[in-house]
Amino acid sequence: MTTTATLPETGFVRINTVLAHLPIGRSTFWAGVRSGVYPPAYKLAPRTTAWKAEDIRALLEKLGGVQCARGSDTSAGAAASAEVTAPTQRQPNKRGAV
Repeated sequence: MTTTATLPETGFVRINTVLAHLPIGRSTFWAGVRSGVYPPAYKLAPRTTAWKAEDIRALLEKLGGVQCARGSDTSAGAAASAEVTAPTQRQPNKRGAV
């Protein structure tokens, strides 16, 4: 079963549905949305945010069809998203400590 099978063809999906298809956390996903790595969110109501299902499907295809649920570590899915969300190296401060 592919991960896109549980996503609707059109419409909106909430963050829990999106994160069920990506091996990353909520904060990492929001940071990616802010930086433009992940699709933009749409405010449907004051406390309701969603993403276009088409945008999430395109993201999953771009990442190589991530086939793991959040928190699991399967080969292709974890490797594909690791390229997009790899943390940056910390730079030493003035005293040389990292």
